[in-house]
Amino acid sequence: TSVSAAGIQLYQFGHLGVWQWVSVWIQHLALNLCERPSAWAATTQLYRVDKVWQLTEIPDAAAELELLLEGYWLGLQQPLPFFPKSAWQMAEKGGGADVQKVLKAGQDEWAGNSYHTGEGAKPEYRLLYRGRDPIEEQPDACLEWAQRVFGRLIALRKEL
Repeated sequence: TSVSAAGIQLYQFGHLGVWQWVSVWIQHLALNLCERPSAWAATTQLYRVDKVWQLTEIPDAAAELELLLEGYWLGLQQPLPFFPKSAWQMAEKGGGADVQKVLKAGQDEWAGNSYHTGEGAKPEYRLLYRGRDPIEEQPDACLEWAQRVFGRLIALRKEL
């Protein structure tokens, strides 16, 4: 990881999952909030073996970070209808897609299949929801949180 006049350069050689993207997003928001010389870019490049991703400048980075912090504080007080891996799938399918297809992507990640353990199999979720499907029970809230946390990140990232 380095910061220069070109912005942040990150190098990722291992798995690039939801939590890695969250880390990249928070670093990118912080860069956009920092004072920097006018010639310095407020972009982030993520270099992988097979791809290069870029996040462009965000004029309203403070508002984006505020949304994340609001979710964090709410989550400390009560369980949020936000499940990172399922939400990522929903946000990636979001945009102009059919709501039912978006929800199905989240439910598929939640349930898993014979090749992939679903997010709903995590012990903390099993204890909290006891066999219920929170995406089915609260579809609007799950969609809202998926878009709130990941929507802007996914919309801004570009493959170079």
